[in-house]
Order: sequence, then C-alpha cells, then structure tokens
Amino acid sequence: MKRLLPLLLFFLKISVAAASDVGISQVLYDPLNESGGEAVELRNTGSSAIDISGWLLATETSAADATIPAGTILQPGSRYLIADAGWAAGKDNAAWRNANHEEAITLANADAGVALSNGSSIVDAVGWGNAANIG
Repeated sequence: MKRLLPLLLFFLKISVAAASDVGISQVLYDPLNESGGEAVELRNTGSSAIDISGWLLATETSAADATIPAGTILQPGSRYLIADAGWAAGKDNAAWRNANHEEAITLANADAGVALSNGSSIVDAVGWGNAANIG
C-alpha cells in the first residue's frame, strides 16, 4: 500500500492539473436574438487532451444544467461551444461557427454568471454585473 500511495497521488495531481487547463473563454449573454442566441465557449489551454464528458455548465436562470455529452474530448488549444437550443438558426451572425453542443440554456443579461463543473468541483466560473447580486 505504501508503494501505491505515491503513484495514486501522482495521478491525482495530473488529473487536477488537466482539469484546471479547461476554462470558460467567452460568454455571449446578451445577444440581439434572445431566442437561441446565447452561448458559452470553453477552451483547453493545456498540452494534453481532456475528457470533458459529463461536465456541467450551470447558470442561475436555466431550468437545468447543460451536460456535455459522453465521448467529448477537448484537444489541446481547442475550443468547445455550448449554445442555447436553436443556435444554428438563432445566432446573431450567420457567419459565426456552429455549436459543438446545443441545449436549452438561459443567461440573464445583468447580475448573473455561469459555472463549469467536472461533476465533483467547480473548474471555472464567470460573472457579470454587480457581484453582490450574483447568487
């Protein structure tokens, strides 16, 4: 057991470091088209691919958290766009890229935020407006 513990701690350290390489890079919370126009972009700033399957994007105003589908691997330097259902037709600019994942999300236009969770802890969070009013 004494030999196994350092090995387990080593892998735990790598896992925590990898998760911290994924963060929220952009939030579109007040689009011109409020129906299907909101989005959150994640980015992997690390040097290793990270499995983000089952990770959750929580907002204060959505009925439920958005869940990243099984089998989703975020490559180093890559971005992953989670957008409101209807993004393909509802985005403000047709030239913007398509979402990697569309699911019903609602982002308030003031005093709100989003949090990215890996299922056991918050990996990143972003807020806008008056911090005292964000729940």
